[in-house]
Amino acid sequence: MIREIINFTKNLIEDIPDILTWNAYPDKGLHAFIDIDQDGHWSNTDLKSDIDYVYYDGNNNDSPLLQNAYHYQDASGYITMNKVKAFDSKQKIHSCSPFAIAFNFNDKVPGVKLTKKSTPEEKEKYYTKLHTMRFDVVKSRLADYKSNALKMYGIGTKDNVILYIEGFFSAFIEIIKALQTKNEYKSLKEKDYVHIYLRSVPLEEQERLHNYYISNNIYSGEVTKDNKMGSVDFLTTYNSKKIFLRHQTSFLMNGVSQRFSIEDAFNLLKFCKLIDHNVLPSPLPIVVDQRELNKSIVKIFNEDEEHLSFRNIIKQLFEQKNLKYLSDFYLVNMIKTKDGYQLNDCDFVSTFHYYLDNPIIIANLMESAHKEDKTIVLDDDKKIDTIFGFESIAVRMMFDNRLVYINDDIYQTHYFDELSSKDTNDSIKGILSLAKKYRSAIYDFIYKSKANALNSRIIDDIMLHSILFEIHGDEINGRCEWNQTIKRKLNLWFCLYDYFTDTPIENINIIKNLERRNNMKTTIKEH
Repeated sequence: MIREIINFTKNLIEDIPDILTWNAYPDKGLHAFIDIDQDGHWSNTDLKSDIDYVYYDGNNNDSPLLQNAYHYQDASGYITMNKVKAFDSKQKIHSCSPFAIAFNFNDKVPGVKLTKKSTPEEKEKYYTKLHTMRFDVVKSRLADYKSNALKMYGIGTKDNVILYIEGFFSAFIEIIKALQTKNEYKSLKEKDYVHIYLRSVPLEEQERLHNYYISNNIYSGEVTKDNKMGSVDFLTTYNSKKIFLRHQTSFLMNGVSQRFSIEDAFNLLKFCKLIDHNVLPSPLPIVVDQRELNKSIVKIFNEDEEHLSFRNIIKQLFEQKNLKYLSDFYLVNMIKTKDGYQLNDCDFVSTFHYYLDNPIIIANLMESAHKEDKTIVLDDDKKIDTIFGFESIAVRMMFDNRLVYINDDIYQTHYFDELSSKDTNDSIKGILSLAKKYRSAIYDFIYKSKANALNSRIIDDIMLHSILFEIHGDEINGRCEWNQTIKRKLNLWFCLYDYFTDTPIENINIIKNLERRNNMKTTIKEH
């Protein structure tokens, strides 16, 4: 799977060279660009907005300096936060470059606490103290940071850039004093960043040296004797002191399951950047040996500012390419969380069917109804002819809009996240428990076309208990309350009754050729 991710990333960047800058924005906060002259003196001391500095609040994307800010930040960023220790053991300075100094204010002022009732004057006083505290800490760490950065980048006293670097660090205190006069600096909160970049050294040179640093530090554990292969921190944790984390039964050297070349390690790092920038859908289909198709999937996902869902990507793909099915791809469900990258699921899908060869008609057998302008109107029959129609209609109804949530323009699924509710109602708890029990099977059925993931016994169990939870949750005030939900679930159950089978099958569309149970649509009136 990792090999396919590496190949996918490499091909994608070759086919779309600028993709690493899609949706790429710098940290929220203040970004300043410093010019040092050939004598080692700070020259642009009158820092001008949108020329020498820019403030990014997460929304203002208009400044042409913002794109520069991202590139300079990228050329001074760390591989992982843990590797910041090589530059600053206290991890107060978050950049990894002799050409940049970055820090935030994620701290607390002792003895002072802001509340909703704090006055503007109290807030201003608080943040002034906070800024001063962090400035003092960064200033105390600066000498070590510079020394370590020069060492990590292999820069000596005879290199051409050393004069600019010395002047840059010497001017740090004056640079901060100049920034402190700016309203943008005064407005910085705890998690906002200050990034200060040395602009006198060409960005291309900074990027080259930054890549040199990464190539020497990208590996997380043991490397081969020639330093050409090593282990990486991609969805794994390598720690030689924690034996239980290592693959004891691996046939490879020292229990490390896989080693990668520098090029492969860089591609895995770039794949994580694409995840960070939200330019890849999740789940992500990586089609084996179909480079053009993978490119199309990524382009479809990024066509609009509001990214298309996986369901709509598949719909457009099948319509644009006139596909009957999609074959031989890895389905990677990976997301970025506050705790790092999380792999929810990864599986190889031999054949995926979007259209159902045997459409499902949800007939209104129980005569369920709804109100329209105070008039009771019978529900229409529903036709399900795609696998995601099954998700949006059937699965949504089975679990009372909790596993699949649809409201207005919102369409959310909860196959992997925490399914919980503050509601103490036993019926709701029962529905959530039912969803947790079967959501993995439903995900496999819908997203991987694993027809044997669901069978008639599972559907019977879901529908029976889902209806019972509705009945148990009903409030009786002289008579039963409005019971249309129960009628609709009965409609669904009866119309799915002969669609699924207990016979193990490999393909969702083989169902039509198997012996079915009694057709409840035609016998319900008799019953």
